[in-house]
Amino acid sequence: MFVLRSTYQRQLDRNAELIDDRDSLRTKLANALAANDQDMNRNAGFVIDFGQMNPFSIERNRGEDNRPVTIFGYFDKDRAPAEWYLYCSLEKHNEFVKEFNEYKAKQESRRSKVWGEEAAS
Repeated sequence: MFVLRSTYQRQLDRNAELIDDRDSLRTKLANALAANDQDMNRNAGFVIDFGQMNPFSIERNRGEDNRPVTIFGYFDKDRAPAEWYLYCSLEKHNEFVKEFNEYKAKQESRRSKVWGEEAAS
């Protein structure tokens, strides 16, 4: 009887060690995945082609999940107004606003040149 109890206790101890190891590995994996996600998001870049998008507005608001979101108003292929939601930092949003303003200034400059030439003709 003493031998069986000793074997049983060793197995319980071994199971406890395995459970601790498993929990430790799960924690390490979760931390590694979180760090990887942060690195991917930190280093990820993207470019928006305003000429292709043809946006008419950009604003910062809250999305359905109450997170801050940048919303682009643009005309779709049927020339109907549409919105595009982009989750990004406030700094990135401000960069988009700057690009958007530059895009709109170029568009206005082109229009005034074309209208000026037509008026002169």
